[in-house]
Amino acid sequence: MRNVSSVSVLALVCAGGAWAQAVAGFGSVTGTVLENTVDGVPDAQVVVSNATLGVRWTMLTSDDGVFFAPALVPAPGYRIKVTRASFADWESSEFEVFLGRTLNFKVDLVKGEGSATRPGKTALKGGGTAPQTATPAPQAEAAAPQTDAAAPQASPATTKVPAGTVLPLVDDSKSGVNTLITQAQIEGLPASDRRLDTFALLAPAVNTATTGQVAFLNQAVSNSFVLDGLDITNDYYGERAGIANQISQSAVSEMQVFSADAPAEFGRYMGGVVNAATKSGGNGYHGSAEGYLRIASMTSGNRFAPGRDLLHGLNQEAATLGGPVQSNKIFFFVNAEQLSAHFDGLNRITNPLIVDPTGTTVLASACKATAAQCAAATQFIQSQMNVLVPFSYRWLTGLARIDYRRSDRNSFSVEGNVMNAKTPDSARIDNVAPNGGLLGLNNSTEQTRFARVGWTSAPLPSWNNDLRVGYYEDRWTDPASQDQMSTGDLGISLAGTTIGATHPYSSLVSEHRYQLVDNLTLTSASHTIRVGGDLSIRRDATDALANSAGTYYYNSLTAFAQDFGGTGLGTGLKDYTLFTQQLGNPSRSLRIREYNVYAQDTWKISTGFTVTGGVRWDRPKLPQPTSTNAAYYETGTINTPYNDFSPRVAAAYMIDDRTVLRVGYGYFFMPYPGQFVDALFLGNGIYQTNIVVNPAQTGAVAFPKVFATTTGLPVGLTNLMYASSKLRNPHTQQTSVSIERRLDRSTTLTLSAIDSRGFKLWTAADLNLSGFSKTGTYVIDDASGQQVGTYLADIYTAKNDPNYAHIFQVQNGGSSWYYAGALELRKQMSQGLTLRATYTFSHSISDVNGPLMAGGIAQNLYDNDSVQDRGNSLTDQRQRGVVNWVWQPRLTGSSSPAARFIANGWQLSGIATLASGEPVTQLALPIGQQFSTAAMVYPSSLN
Repeated sequence: MRNVSSVSVLALVCAGGAWAQAVAGFGSVTGTVLENTVDGVPDAQVVVSNATLGVRWTMLTSDDGVFFAPALVPAPGYRIKVTRASFADWESSEFEVFLGRTLNFKVDLVKGEGSATRPGKTALKGGGTAPQTATPAPQAEAAAPQTDAAAPQASPATTKVPAGTVLPLVDDSKSGVNTLITQAQIEGLPASDRRLDTFALLAPAVNTATTGQVAFLNQAVSNSFVLDGLDITNDYYGERAGIANQISQSAVSEMQVFSADAPAEFGRYMGGVVNAATKSGGNGYHGSAEGYLRIASMTSGNRFAPGRDLLHGLNQEAATLGGPVQSNKIFFFVNAEQLSAHFDGLNRITNPLIVDPTGTTVLASACKATAAQCAAATQFIQSQMNVLVPFSYRWLTGLARIDYRRSDRNSFSVEGNVMNAKTPDSARIDNVAPNGGLLGLNNSTEQTRFARVGWTSAPLPSWNNDLRVGYYEDRWTDPASQDQMSTGDLGISLAGTTIGATHPYSSLVSEHRYQLVDNLTLTSASHTIRVGGDLSIRRDATDALANSAGTYYYNSLTAFAQDFGGTGLGTGLKDYTLFTQQLGNPSRSLRIREYNVYAQDTWKISTGFTVTGGVRWDRPKLPQPTSTNAAYYETGTINTPYNDFSPRVAAAYMIDDRTVLRVGYGYFFMPYPGQFVDALFLGNGIYQTNIVVNPAQTGAVAFPKVFATTTGLPVGLTNLMYASSKLRNPHTQQTSVSIERRLDRSTTLTLSAIDSRGFKLWTAADLNLSGFSKTGTYVIDDASGQQVGTYLADIYTAKNDPNYAHIFQVQNGGSSWYYAGALELRKQMSQGLTLRATYTFSHSISDVNGPLMAGGIAQNLYDNDSVQDRGNSLTDQRQRGVVNWVWQPRLTGSSSPAARFIANGWQLSGIATLASGEPVTQLALPIGQQFSTAAMVYPSSLN
């Protein structure tokens, strides 16, 4: 009975329908073949073709006259031809298929009797006229042959119809809140480094985080980039800046940005998804070559580096070529692009506890040690202030694709992409470092490989199957910093400012992923049903021992001067407040499998009403630690959830021929990033030991010494971290309502409301806290240093387990709230000017704003009190407006030949962004004992 009930629920969900969206990486065409605009015509033959691309798909209509071609390469030049016995043939004019969009045609067939004798134009049901051919169709076998002089007999003819007259004025097949970035925008609009991030930011409810990440619904992690139907997102890092950095702008045909409520085919993300398609060849040769130059003297200055020119020369070249290998059968496309740039980074120190207000001199008044000690510390710090660090950035990428149209029912494609890049990763985000961290940075090296094989087939006239196999590799190498200070590779943090080695250890992270995706689409009656599966196997290999050289933390210039400028280094001075170090084996490898299946259906209840829905099930298979900490058995298990079901429902209703109302709702689950799983592996303290040392502890090291091995470590230094036994994937529940209105023949306005709730977000709680046992008194001073008040704080003075430092349990303790309203305007103006604009007003709240731990997990600041932790999200951007335009002036024949020669062929384009700032959370980071009345067990916590 249990199994029967489960199937019944699934069938009920699917009966509601899910969007008849194109298969990822493609566009689609659907429609209904009618007689007298009412009755569906079954078994009509529908041929969708594109002579330029060599595309030709043949299908039959369902019992209700519905047809659906879900996997069409986005491009102009398509036609539809419909034939049926006893009816005049029907043929559309050329039209363009767009990525991720479904064009919904209404085909009205005319009975063949007498149709061939009507020359000229035939009135179309629903308005408009179309030219008619006068050539008679072949006669039936029983008919007597006619002589040349005989009058033609009544027989079917071909009705030729302009495509625009049988398409709705507004998109009645669109789902969720998504924006199409056309080929004209990608090729015409300016983009920094020609990266695709620029175009994703044209969509509503999308912004950039201060870390360089692209955030959807103010969600900066767990977003997905799909290229030609396969995921090319790095699944190890949950917070990498940018999207699909390995793909050249010149290789992409179109992009679809799903800000909210993507259909069930898209999964493995919690925020948003970008669906992109690469260019392909055709029956005609086509190519392009571009060159871009940044002239240093024309660049604007950096507001945080007055009087300094940080940006130097940049050269970027790209070329593409496509065409036929064999006409109508085999086509090719190749692309190559390279970039070479030079710039400077400015290493500043602006901490008011260390330097004067101008940021040029170390504060003598901040050092209370001896004159010799202060002089030595000042010289060490002063040498790092306002130092220009030269950097270079190089990028080389290429893509090649072959398409083989074997027949009307089978099409194959093979493509590959490579990218090699060298860049100082930290300097790309901040050319000016306000608190150190740029000295000695080497170029990080990234090597990315992507390969795809696709097979699109029609096993039956009303069926379509799309099979893809892909391979993805991303290898990231980050060498250790080379700037050898007098303290060597030792990390030193003074009041939150880096003054020691910036990156004293090397690291290598590589991800290999194999992906198999299959989508089967079939049309029956008024339903278009799609079922699919996705198998992903990835291997994350890491060779890194973070903080292997150790880091000393000081809370004042005086304390640092006493240790650094003492009589000889390492003479037993312990004025630091905290020392951390990582010991152990740097190498490990993780293998993660993911199984995903989905079912969705499109139900056309009536001509202007479509109800949709679907369900998706994601099942990760996580690796398990091979060793368990004997004191904490929880460190030996990482829970693998099995109940990640994602219902997706939506509806579209045509209020009139110019207005459509859309609603959508769905679940979206965040996968387990490799970095997160790696942190749980290392959390048992066996593979690697993360130690935290208080100078008052027995056996604590003296500056600048470090621990050589884990043998003989003092008790109570090691951190542990493990997952809750009921750990689940975080997920969002997204709801959207949109109304789209065609204002005139060239203007469309869309108003959207979006609500996204985040549930079961990952947080970490310290279980080694024994509870507040004493109260300390903080003194509140004004800007002049005079006491103006006091603040009482409960403090921890004991631990539950004295054998360890922190014991973190990762659990699903976080939540988030996102509310937004968005406007989209599309306008085709006169004189070749195309304008698109978006405006988003939003508010984002979350209770996971605490400091990030290993694996990108937020730490609870208030001992699991989510109400106290709640506040504006770190990526909360209240207002954002983006306007982009492309102007191609075109003078007609009425102008002089000289004017046409000078004006025509040029293009002017631009992007303007007006946005409010993102919040900066003020963090109080005490380092060291704060009270004379009690000893804090964690001197780095405000409790």
